[in-house]
Amino acid sequence: MLVAQTCHETGGYRWMKELGGPDYFARMYNNRSDLGNGPNDGPLYFGAGAIQLTGKFNYQRFSNWLKNQGMSDDRVMAEGANYVADRYPFLSAVCWIQENNWAAVCDKGDIYQSTRVLNGGYNGIDDRIKYYELACKYITE
Repeated sequence: MLVAQTCHETGGYRWMKELGGPDYFARMYNNRSDLGNGPNDGPLYFGAGAIQLTGKFNYQRFSNWLKNQGMSDDRVMAEGANYVADRYPFLSAVCWIQENNWAAVCDKGDIYQSTRVLNGGYNGIDDRIKYYELACKYITE
């Protein structure tokens, strides 16, 4: 499930940052209380890393998590998505998975539920299913 979801989120691991520019991120993410974003947070806390960590709330959780792991890094909050994508693309995913107990969701094998929890909907579900079927074919227990 992890391979399928991260392959979709990153375009097959080609992009560790959400595609778009400052105007797009401002329009999509500024003033999003569900993400903990204020009026100018969209261009700073857009999607980054293997699961496209998004929103000030999630970046703060990641920053706190790093601190609790003995790896405090103030640049996470100061520089946001660009920094996290370059420095912590997979570690940010580990944090999110742990903080949201997502592994337990994935263990059930329900790609629709796993997608909804990760993405908030079913965005790209056909692509996620394609990657899931490929992963199941090549990864055995």
